[in-house]
Amino acid sequence: MYPKLAPAFEILGHDHEYLDELLDKLQIQNDQLARSEIEDKALAEELHKTLVAVTDLLQQHLTDEEDLVIPILGLRQG
Repeated sequence: MYPKLAPAFEILGHDHEYLDELLDKLQIQNDQLARSEIEDKALAEELHKTLVAVTDLLQQHLTDEEDLVIPILGLRQG
């Protein structure tokens, strides 16, 4: 309905793809850490970095979605 917003929705779509990748990576790292019988500081650090990346992306993505979608919902009601 709003062709000018297509690039913004494309960016949000790419965010979803990247978030899926990060969540898969997070699951793998978490599983590895859970199975580890020794303290693996390097793996724990990688898991932490992935958690930070997921958190940062999700926070920005949700803000972007709200900034884009909420105004559209207002336009549709008018």
